[in-house]
Amino acid sequence: MFFNQSMNNKVDNEKYYKILGVNKNESKKEIKKAYHKLAMKHHPDKGGDPAKFKEITTAFETLSDDNKRSNYDKFGESGEGMGRGMGGDMFGQMFSGGAQQSNTRKGNNIKHEVNMTLKDIYNGKTLNITINRKTIDMDSVTTCNACKGQGMVIQTVRMGPMIQQIQQPCSTCNGQGKKYCINNITENIKVTIPRGSPNNHKITVYEKGDDIVDGETGDLVVIVKEIKNEIFTRKGYDLFINKDISLLEALKGFKIELNHLDGRKILIKNDKIIKPNNYDIFNEKIEWESMVCDLNIEPFAKAQLNDENKVKEVIESGQLKNENITGFMIKGSETYFYKESIDTLLKSKKSGPLGSIFYYKKNNEKLLQCIEEEGMPYYNSPMLKGDLYMIFRIIFPDKVTIDNEILIKGGFNMEMNKSTINEIESDIEIYDLTEKNPKISYNKFKESVENISEEEPQNNGGGPPGGMQQCAQQ
Repeated sequence: MFFNQSMNNKVDNEKYYKILGVNKNESKKEIKKAYHKLAMKHHPDKGGDPAKFKEITTAFETLSDDNKRSNYDKFGESGEGMGRGMGGDMFGQMFSGGAQQSNTRKGNNIKHEVNMTLKDIYNGKTLNITINRKTIDMDSVTTCNACKGQGMVIQTVRMGPMIQQIQQPCSTCNGQGKKYCINNITENIKVTIPRGSPNNHKITVYEKGDDIVDGETGDLVVIVKEIKNEIFTRKGYDLFINKDISLLEALKGFKIELNHLDGRKILIKNDKIIKPNNYDIFNEKIEWESMVCDLNIEPFAKAQLNDENKVKEVIESGQLKNENITGFMIKGSETYFYKESIDTLLKSKKSGPLGSIFYYKKNNEKLLQCIEEEGMPYYNSPMLKGDLYMIFRIIFPDKVTIDNEILIKGGFNMEMNKSTINEIESDIEIYDLTEKNPKISYNKFKESVENISEEEPQNNGGGPPGGMQQCAQQ
């Protein structure tokens, strides 16, 4: 198939440049800057228009690739994809084993860890950080005379009676082909830590790393490190609080005062009986129960495997770790995997051949007391929040008192524990507790984190640089 372009038809080869707001003669570096700025503004996760964001991305992908850009400049949008379907690029792919790799060199990235309190992560915070980076004095760049800018030199080596020529990197310029001066500068950079950022989350500030000749400037990569909170414990987008209550409070009810991470006053009221919590929500170890039976339900997947321990390993830490497998059945030489609720699986059981063993997760439906939507803000959607869970430890009395004797006898007419909070105050938020399974929301968190890009780009500028200059034979 050949591409035909009528000489009489005017080619529109300016659209993508207009979308990015750049001139046709702009460098790839400037095109990249323009794209990052627009991407941050129009990204759907930031409330932007998905169609606009797609348009911006398409323009950038075309203009940032030398081959695509050349075709676009000649033929407009009709020329997209020509290079890989015609001529030399097709053969290049055949012999290179796939898509073309960019040969663009890039300076070193600078990694900077920031310790963040849970309060700051909850509310989001803009930081001023100080970094040391290397910039190149472009006016000082000259061609290396030793290698004539090639970066390589031919060295003649005598090996006995034989003389051999060996190509080696130029020692004068360290293979760069250039000589230049390096500025070692200190720079102040503003970095915004988004609300709900996961621990170890990476935020990229473009082109705030080290410079390199004839290549792209490296980036600054800021890594969020969460500091342990004395009251709140975070797991995914949920928050957990450990609270000791008396037997009297567990049976009769209570009021708990709480200052939230954003400064709000919360009054938690409960008039239901609190049962002791006997399992650790933070324990990732899966407990299994089993029975001899078959299942009358279609499996999610199956495998040629009948080793119980290996199957459990695949589910707990292997290939199926994030698939939310709730049970599996070993039948003969095969294993069948299921994702339905435990109740659904147990209701579908039926008699089967001897040797069919069904394994299902224990403690899968454990519930905790919580306040819905008072947990951590979602990183991608800060208006959404996880839940706030209360883990109660009941303190039993050492001896029978008049009060707990009355309780034992069923006399629940005693006055509920009083709070120091005035409930009619306008800034007081009052909540009742409900029961939820925290593992369900944590699984949703893990799924959302998988969709978060490893590095969240920012285009924040910095303060005026300062530092010293050194000339380098690079």
